[in-house]
Amino acid sequence: LTAVADPNNATVTAKNTYTAAGTLKLDAEKTFKNGVLQGGEFTFELKDVDGKVLQSKKNDADGKVSFDMIAYTPADVAKAPYTYTVSEVTGTNKNVKYDQTIYTVTVSLKDKGNGELEVTKEIDNGGKLKFVNEQLEAETSIEIGGVKVFKGQDLKADQFKFVMVDENGKTLRETRNEAGGNFTFGKITYKLSDLGGSKQKVYTYNISEVKGSDKSIIYDKKVYTVTVIVTYNDGKLTAAASKKRADIRFVNDVTRVQISKIDISTNKELPGAKLSIIDKDGKTVESWISGKEPHMIEKLRPGVYTLHEVTAPDGYEVAKDVKFTVKETGEIQKVTMAHAP
Repeated sequence: LTAVADPNNATVTAKNTYTAAGTLKLDAEKTFKNGVLQGGEFTFELKDVDGKVLQSKKNDADGKVSFDMIAYTPADVAKAPYTYTVSEVTGTNKNVKYDQTIYTVTVSLKDKGNGELEVTKEIDNGGKLKFVNEQLEAETSIEIGGVKVFKGQDLKADQFKFVMVDENGKTLRETRNEAGGNFTFGKITYKLSDLGGSKQKVYTYNISEVKGSDKSIIYDKKVYTVTVIVTYNDGKLTAAASKKRADIRFVNDVTRVQISKIDISTNKELPGAKLSIIDKDGKTVESWISGKEPHMIEKLRPGVYTLHEVTAPDGYEVAKDVKFTVKETGEIQKVTMAHAP
């Protein structure tokens, strides 16, 4: 009730003002078949009858899509019914099948005369705003490999073997080195179904070199642990490894034994002695004539050996045998046979 005074005749006129209100609330439900909702990855639009976008909303992690309240006044009653459409915006992810349903919402208004507008909505296609997208079988892949070094030697293709096992010790893959030293276990593919409905999964691999049968080679005994984290995000799979190729490096070596035949009086190398190395089984594995420089022998298998002088240089007597042990190391191991004139 509003009172209006007339200044000319001192009369008061009373006017009644009527107001009423009503609101419309629209919510939609999002389902992601074979996928995992994270919230915010899908967009939905509310449009008027002319196709004008009135509101644009995204889903939450539970699949709920909530549009803002629409308010009506008595002036809107005469214009009713109102027609709206609700639909999902088709995204660009090729791994997702988007719901193409367009829902029509018809809204009727009725003034109840008590300050309240009765708002009635009718939704076609079942009466509820439900959108179902389908995650197609997304996948990603990664390659894991390393580098092989053979110290001081010519590396040949396929010379060394490497194995990848899982955290339970199960052999997953085997491979061999290239001539340049690189090796790879090939492409490892992960699928969304491997995640078992989770958004992330961690895979653990142990990589090592398989010890060969050549006992003259010192094989690298290191074991590298590589974790691969596979993540599902925005309808896509990604994989990231904890180590790069350069981080996985196996270095093999051979034994190196330096033999010196010296004159005990001068402590210098004594040329002219015929020397042999004999293994524990009595087999001669190396023979040479001493010179002015120490004699270097590579690839002696670790074990016990005897340095034997077959004939001494002129003016010298044959020296006693020298027993020595070759250890499993690439460091130079020195053996000396001293001789007195």
